[in-house]
Amino acid sequence: MVGSLTDGLPIDADAATSDARPRLYARYVSTHGTDGADGGVLWARSQVIPRMPDSRTARILDIGCGAGGLVAMLRDDGYQHARGIDISEEQVALAHERGIEGVELADLKGHLSSAPETYDVIVALDVLEHFEPGEVLELLDLVARALKPGGMLLARTPNAGSPFFGRYRYGDLTHGLAFTARSLRQALATTGFEHAEFSSVDPVPHGVLSAARFAVWQLIAGLFKFCLAVETGQLRDHVVTQNIVVTARRSG
Repeated sequence: MVGSLTDGLPIDADAATSDARPRLYARYVSTHGTDGADGGVLWARSQVIPRMPDSRTARILDIGCGAGGLVAMLRDDGYQHARGIDISEEQVALAHERGIEGVELADLKGHLSSAPETYDVIVALDVLEHFEPGEVLELLDLVARALKPGGMLLARTPNAGSPFFGRYRYGDLTHGLAFTARSLRQALATTGFEHAEFSSVDPVPHGVLSAARFAVWQLIAGLFKFCLAVETGQLRDHVVTQNIVVTARRSG
């Protein structure tokens, strides 16, 4: 019988997770195969920018901003107080190399703790899945505290309701969770948010081929939703894309 490599060695799972994160984030760009782009310019242009406040003086914070692609887009659109923070030195350095202003190296929990009722909008694209359940609640508490009353959280995260969610959930060693709309609503309601609205992350048509891809995906997604409706008796609000987007407002 082959013995375990850890036979006789006590393993502290929490400590192992804590040690892994800084090690992985320190080389996130070079090991994860990403240049720090924030989820696709076309998607952000069509799905994020339209949800931003009309006022160009709104204070917007992108947490886990990577190389600052969304921050640059917001600033180009005239949002003069848009800024971003990230814990990855490589990604922040890449933002600075690209000349993107407003991107800082910072721990998001520390930053949010020091900024009560500061922001009109906090964006968290591909952030929540990097934490364990207790940490997610702590983070959302801090986000709610850093938002002005009525301020908005916009988050994107792997969707456990998708038949393909594992591609995103397990595509990064720093991921700890995936969510359904129901579990996201539970977390948000627990931490002082209301009016949660969920949407899919569909392909963005921008030409003939992408329009055809979009149309085919709508047919496939419709089939998945039909199957869920038959099983559950629930006819609406099924999201089957690999990621899910939620917007919610801070109570009060």
